[in-house]
Amino acid sequence: MSSKSRLALLDDSNFPIGLIEVGQNIRDVSEKEEGIKELADSIKQYGQLEPIGIEFDENENGKFKLVYGHRRLIAISKILKEKNVKVVRVSSDNRVETQLIENIHRKDLTDLELAKALKKIQEQTKCNRKELAKIVSKSIDWVDSKLIHLKTFESLSEETQKKAKNLSTDKIKVLKNLPEEEKENLIQRDNEKNLSTKKFKEEAKKQKPRRLGFSKR
Repeated sequence: MSSKSRLALLDDSNFPIGLIEVGQNIRDVSEKEEGIKELADSIKQYGQLEPIGIEFDENENGKFKLVYGHRRLIAISKILKEKNVKVVRVSSDNRVETQLIENIHRKDLTDLELAKALKKIQEQTKCNRKELAKIVSKSIDWVDSKLIHLKTFESLSEETQKKAKNLSTDKIKVLKNLPEEEKENLIQRDNEKNLSTKKFKEEAKKQKPRRLGFSKR
């Protein structure tokens, strides 16, 4: 049977899981991971509402590489023990963009990871802020806050970045107008004491704001 004939026989609404290949570029997921059991319970109760993204054409192994939806795949195959899933084919032209958009809606990403994914989508699509918000189905304020998060993070020293990678957007945005030394001190205290967002903001207000230089006349 030719490859095209075989593809024609495959039903995307009832696609064999055995034909889906998870590549090394896909984050590893275990059925014991937080939220997977709840996801499986939801799928069992309501059905698979969102399809799993796979590459449009089969590879040299006769399988289709997973593009996104690994957590759904694990929930359905490992916990529910199903043999088939609902899929959608993703062309190579928009595979990266689609994967990034899917990642935006994952609950296990840090705010920094979200910000980086958002920036990549913007670079891939060459869109403005308003268009970007529409693409990811988020508000412009949400998009702006994440882009500011990334910009503020990238302004930190390399050593400070290592300590700030898990900071929430609400925390990191208050660092914007602080001198570098004050930023480092506050981030260090947060690392040591795991400050609440409220306490973090209170501590930031105690710091000396960065002064903008003006020439005297």
